[in-house]
This record gives sequence, C-alpha cells and structure tokens, in this order.
Amino acid sequence: MTSRSFRRFGPRVAAAILATVSIWVCHAEQTSTEKEVAQLVAILRSDAPYMEKLRACKRIRQLGAPAAVPALGELLFADENLSHAARIALEAIPDPVAGRVLVDALPKLDGSRRIGAIQSLGVRRETEAVSALVPLLGSADPETAAAAAEALGNIASEEATSALMGALNEASPTVRPAVARALIKAAEILQEESKQEAALKILDFVSSSPVPDHIRLAAKRAAILADRTNWSSRLAELLRGDAGAFAVGLEVARSLPPVEVAKQVIPIVDKTPAKRKALLLELLGDLGIKDVLPTVIQCAQSEDITLQVAAMKALGKIGDASVFPLLFTAALSGESQLSAVARESLATLPDPVVNEKIVSALNAADEASEEAKLLILIELAGRRRIAEAAGPLKRLIDWPEQRVRHTAIVALAHVIEPSDLSVLTTRLIRPQKAEDRPVLQEAIRVVTVRAVDRERVARVLTTCLQEAPAELHPFVIEMLGLTASDTALKVMSRWVWDSRYQDLITRILGQWMGSGAAPILLEVAEKAEDPRFRLRALRGYLRIARQFDVPAGHRLWMYAQSLRLAERDEERQLAQEGLLRMAKSMGVPLPEFSHQAMATGDRAVSLALVVAENLSDIDPVKRREAVQILAQIATNPELKARAQALAAKLENH
Repeated sequence: MTSRSFRRFGPRVAAAILATVSIWVCHAEQTSTEKEVAQLVAILRSDAPYMEKLRACKRIRQLGAPAAVPALGELLFADENLSHAARIALEAIPDPVAGRVLVDALPKLDGSRRIGAIQSLGVRRETEAVSALVPLLGSADPETAAAAAEALGNIASEEATSALMGALNEASPTVRPAVARALIKAAEILQEESKQEAALKILDFVSSSPVPDHIRLAAKRAAILADRTNWSSRLAELLRGDAGAFAVGLEVARSLPPVEVAKQVIPIVDKTPAKRKALLLELLGDLGIKDVLPTVIQCAQSEDITLQVAAMKALGKIGDASVFPLLFTAALSGESQLSAVARESLATLPDPVVNEKIVSALNAADEASEEAKLLILIELAGRRRIAEAAGPLKRLIDWPEQRVRHTAIVALAHVIEPSDLSVLTTRLIRPQKAEDRPVLQEAIRVVTVRAVDRERVARVLTTCLQEAPAELHPFVIEMLGLTASDTALKVMSRWVWDSRYQDLITRILGQWMGSGAAPILLEVAEKAEDPRFRLRALRGYLRIARQFDVPAGHRLWMYAQSLRLAERDEERQLAQEGLLRMAKSMGVPLPEFSHQAMATGDRAVSLALVVAENLSDIDPVKRREAVQILAQIATNPELKARAQALAAKLENH
C-alpha cells in the first residue's frame, strides 16, 4: 500500500492498519522460526549424518531457540564433537531452561564433556550452578577443579566469590593459581558492575595469599585500577617493591592520571638506584606533562651517562625551547650514545620556537661558523621538515665544505616544495663537484616520492631531461616513471623508440600504476623490432587489462588485441584467464572453460566471443572492434563465421 493510499484514511485508521500489518508480519516470522526450529530438532533426534547435526546445532545457536533445549541436552551425552556443539548452542540460548539442563547434566558427565559443561555454565554466568560447582573445587582431577574455579570466577556472585576465597588457601599447589586467577576475574567483573568495595576486598585477599608472584602482582595491578581513592599509595608501594613489582608499577602507571602519577614519582627519583632512576625518567617522559621538567633537567646534568641518556630521551617528549641549548650541547659531545639520543630529541621537541631558533642560526651561518654545529643545525632543519629553512639551505648547498654541502642537499629534499625541485635538478646538471651527483640524485628521488603534485614534479624533470647530459638520462627517466603522471607518459611515448632507453622505459611502463600506459605498450608490442621488448610490452598491456578499472567493452578489446599479438601460448593463456574472469563476473555459465580444460588459440577466441555476446552496450565501439579482431585471428571456419556474423550485427546497431 502506497503513501497515497494512506491519505484516503484518517491518521488513526492508517495507524491501526500499520499495527495490524506489523502483527501479521511478526506472526509470520514467528511461525516461520518455529517451523525451522522443529525441523532442526528433528535432525538432532534423527540418524542424520554428523555434519548435518553439527550445522543444526550451529543454526540453533544463531536462533537462540528454547524449544531446542531438550534435544540439545540429549546430545550432551553423544560423542565428544556433538556434545561440544550442543553445549555451545546451549550457551547462547538466553532462556534459564538451558542453564538448568547443563546443571542437571553435570553429575552424569565425565572427562572433557564435564569440563566443557562447567565452562559453559561459567560463560552463561549461571548463578543456579554455584552449588553444583563449589564441590568440584575439591575434585581430585586438577583440570575439573580449575574449570570449576574459572566458572565461579565468571559467575562472580557473592556465593561464588566466597567459595573461591575459602578454597584459595586450601587448594593444592596445582589448582591454587587457577583459583587465584578466577578471583581476579571476579573482581574485574564486580568492578565493571560498580561494586568497587567488593572487588578491592577480593584483590587484597589474593595479593596477601600464598600465590605465585606473577598472580600476586596481577592482583595488585588490578587493585590500583579499581581503587578510585587510594590508588596512588598502592602505586607507590609497587614502585618501591622488588624488580617484578617495580616493572608492574611502571606499566600500570601509564594507564593512570599523569599529573597524579608525577606527584608520586618525582619524590622517589632521587632515592632510587641509577638503573631504576633511568626507567623512572622514561616514565616521566611518557607522562607528557611539563611538571616533571625540572626533575628531568636535573638528571640530564648528572655525571652518570645512563641517567643522561634517559633524561635526554624524556626531554625530547616533554621539553620546550628552554632545553634546546642543553640538548644541543649533548649532541655535540664525544659520547656517541648520548649524542645520538640528543639529536633524536632535538628532532622531536614539540615546541615550534625550536624551529625559529634553528632557522635563525642557519641564517647567521658564515664561513667562520663551526662545522660540527652547522651540520647538526642543517640535519635538524631536514628532520623537522622546517619549511622556513628552505632559504638558508639553498645557500648552503653551494657551501665550500663537502660535508656541509651534502648534508644541506639531503635536508633540502625534505623541506622544499615540488615547484622548487629545479634547485636540485639545475645542480645535478652542473654540479659544483662530481661527487655531489649521487647525493643530488637521492635528494631528487626523495622529493619525487613525497610530492603530492606529481605533474609539477614531472614538468621540472622533463626540462631536466632535455638539458641533462646523456649519462643522466636513465636516472631522470626513472624519476619520471615514479611520478606516474600524464606528463611523464608523453615523455615515455617519445623516448621509448630510442634504442638506448627502450629497455628501461618498457620496464617502467610494464609496472605503470594506472591504465594510462596501455596505448604506448600496445604500440611497442606491435612495432618494436626487438622481440624482448615486444613481449615485455604485451605482458604489461595484459597486466593493465587484468588489474585496472577499464570499461568492459574496452577490456574485451584489449584482450582481443593481446590474442592478435601473442607470439607464445603463455600470453594467450593470460588473456584467456582474464576473459574467464570477465565471464564469471558477468554471470555467464562456462562449464566447458574450466581451468582443467583451458587451452590457447581458438579456445581463447571462442571464450572472447561468448563474453562479447553477453556484454551490455558499454563502450559499443570497442566491443565491435574487438569482435572484428576476433574474426581476423580465428582459424576455425565455424568460429570465424560466428565472429563475422556478430561483427556484422554490431555494425548495424
């Protein structure tokens, strides 16, 4: 019924009609589900094959149908695999009857079936199962006892947790860790349910019990996260503890409020051994707050190299322009580890004022400048990608000292815009020193790869290609290929016929990212004198047809051209595989073209004709041209006649 139909009725009548329709729909869906469940239950109680019963259990699980519970309960006593499938289905049925079936079955099951049922009761958080599970904590079978503990931990009721706490100290050494882990799990569940006091009581109990150290520390960690009022003193206790406690404290501290953590950490820095102090400095750096800066600076001025390195790392995360001199001095030091860390921190200092300091120092550089300082400043300009440093860096790439010159070239590559690439290409053509060329080439590569405006880069490179000496042509052509631009394709189409570069350019075009290279590759596949390049071009052409988004009619035409030019069965088969994928995507049934029956030659032509016959009128011109090519290359008379007939039909349309 349309909205126009509803306008003939008043709003109340229309609402009543809609409600009635909804009831009908719901009733129909309910009836349909009931029928399906009845059929599934019948399968479970029949002699149906194992896989059919397995699928029935899976479907019942999806439906969550209480009506299937009795049949699933019966399967709990079947073979192990069906028993597993049945209890997994029972887990997912929300009706309490499913839980009661599992509880009732528990005393009658043994081995893996019993353990599975215990686990399922835990997954369901079946509170009615607690009285049946508690006695199993004392089972002589450690796996059963551990499974019961895990289930009680998941249930996390007051009765369940009390039983676990009572069993912890009495449990055997084999089972005790499972009971302790179950209590920690129960505490986490209680915490999620906003029962903080109960959760902390459990966690404190576990951490003071005779349990393995890793479990005791896990309880302490969980208590810190659960305790909203006293977590800081708990954290301080861990940080003053043994090596294991200290490591857990460092880890959990990163999940807590940074300012409050800093208040706990700063007072103990001076009181801890150097090795721990370095780890505390790393933590302070990770907190990301300025409050800790004085403490970190003090440690950075220590005579202990380990502390200095840790402090320098932290300064890179929380420092500002005020620590620039301290880090710069360390970067100039003769201690390689300290220098490397200081350079890294200088490169990551978040304060933008640092950029201003670097640019100002570079602008002031002259021939009297200390080379070591100048090299660090240039390196930082590049690593921090300071756009404002482009001016002084352009001046420094002509510096008399080679190290300064080369470092400036590398830095400039990370700073300049694509429109400034000619600054590098001009020097590539006429370098100050011959040894500058490899550095300039790598810099040009960096700019080309990171450029967003690839067309602009390609235009600069095209000019460079025209002016550069012959020995640079391969490099510039390769860079043009990296741009994958229309400008680069125009250059490739002209230079591909130069025998000196045909090998390079056909390799570049064969891996071109996009369909734009197809016309050039087709021309090379048709006209190149060297069969190696014809083959390479044809395979690149087929790659485009197979991998890129091309209109269906045009794709068929490309495959027809490939069949026409193929000199080997391998390329014919590549075309045939592409045609087969086209046919499958169009929903054309082709049983005779299975992979086992695939052949070359006329079989591929026949497949192409089937595709042509089933294509819609997308790109009809290319479709017609493709069929005409197929008519020319077919050797079988019947196939040739069929292609000619289709071509004539398409010509008339």
